Amino acid sequence: MTSVRVTIPIPVRWSDLDAYGHVNNVSALELTQEARIGFFRYAHEHGDDLPWHDHSEGVAPLVYIVHQEIEYLRSMPDPAGDALIDVWITRIDPAGLEFAYQIFGAEHDHPYTNIANTVATVDASNGRPRRLTPVERTAAEKYLDEPLRFRHREH
Repeated sequence: MTSVRVTIPIPVRWSDLDAYGHVNNVSALELTQEARIGFFRYAHEHGDDLPWHDHSEGVAPLVYIVHQEIEYLRSMPDPAGDALIDVWITRIDPAGLEFAYQIFGAEHDHPYTNIANTVATVDASNGRPRRLTPVERTAAEKYLDEPLRFRHREH
């Protein structure tokens, strides 16, 4: 099985910067939200049926964040353009997925931030959690790779 980490370029906005010219800590979560949407689009465009809400097709499966964890490795200066965010899946649960993200600058060599979040799949018609379908599980497996190693976690 070959895993795929997807790199999503996300423009850094002026409002993402703090007074020191660094990407604001809160903005890191916003950047990963954009990267997650970009990841779902990438998967969809490559024929992988993952549970995501495509507004062009009306209400479909929803994906809600149920847990997030962030570790700032070093201060990220203004990348003067796009942040590069690597996205992949680290765990497949019966009714959700865990994602990992690493935020890089244009050099794409050492990450500035590690983020993990867990999403639950929800049936839009009734607002209740729903299980991943076999097709969704198979698609998710293509993007499955090792979880991030956070410094404060016991391993």
